[in-house]
Amino acid sequence: MNQVNTGAQVDVVSESDYRWNAIVRKDPAFDDKFFYGVKTTGVFCRPSCAARLPKFEHVSFYVTCEAALRSGFRPCKRCRPDETALRERQLLKVQQICELLDQAETIPSLLELAVHAGCSPHHLHRIFKCFTGLTPRAYAESGRNSWFFPRMSRRRSIKPVTRLADDFTIEATRFLA
Repeated sequence: MNQVNTGAQVDVVSESDYRWNAIVRKDPAFDDKFFYGVKTTGVFCRPSCAARLPKFEHVSFYVTCEAALRSGFRPCKRCRPDETALRERQLLKVQQICELLDQAETIPSLLELAVHAGCSPHHLHRIFKCFTGLTPRAYAESGRNSWFFPRMSRRRSIKPVTRLADDFTIEATRFLA
């Protein structure tokens, strides 16, 4: 049995608890809903942390990041639970690169974009394509206007660029070919 620190009270949990199951599954849906500390390492993490799964008896649960810090745990260097979530940081980088590409007179190289974003060219290429469905160069070459990107970001699944053309007027398709 483990304990959950909710401030003044302490709840006892078992291995069938939803929090432990979220850690086992590394479920990002529970990020920022609770944190867990590992007594043997002195580190606390988000439920989705990619670190090795600790033994259940070494885990304690915390409602807030501050509660884990007060208990003497330090933030994990891998998932950085004391900062904004990884997906939010990546989205911010992609939005900055989109703005940079929209304002640029000439298309910057992937290396220049990566330096601006503060990551490697490969990583920038991967996260940009994940969020937009296009590479940075394809985004820049397509002559995007502000009306196009919001329509793409509302999509639940990413369509190939040629299928996106079906959603727009005939005039707009020349930019997608």
